[in-house]
Amino acid sequence: MRCRGITLLELMITVAIIAILASIAYPSFQAHMLKSRRAEALEHLLSAQLKQEEQRVTSGSYTTDFSKLGGASIDHYTFASTVSGASYTLTATAKSGSPQANDSGCTSLTLNQQDQKTPANCWG
Repeated sequence: MRCRGITLLELMITVAIIAILASIAYPSFQAHMLKSRRAEALEHLLSAQLKQEEQRVTSGSYTTDFSKLGGASIDHYTFASTVSGASYTLTATAKSGSPQANDSGCTSLTLNQQDQKTPANCWG
């Protein structure tokens, strides 16, 4: 009678295959998460832009108080608004210690009253 159990060699091969697949999939997953969290920050900036324009219509000037624009922080980013006369710049900055701090070239995102978005490659 032959034993139908899994041999140690089969188990080791299975574990090796799983490890290889995981080592391939994990970096892709991390890149997807960076892009997803960046998209959340971009959405927050665009929403703040609309509220900034509403603020100017209702009060005659832009605001530096980001709490009036939707809140100054989300899980992985902090936000700021700088105003100079009839112009403003909204900024999202990746929090130190957050995985977003590793989002190469996209740790600081800006949007201004002329709808200029920088860095441009991070807004796509």
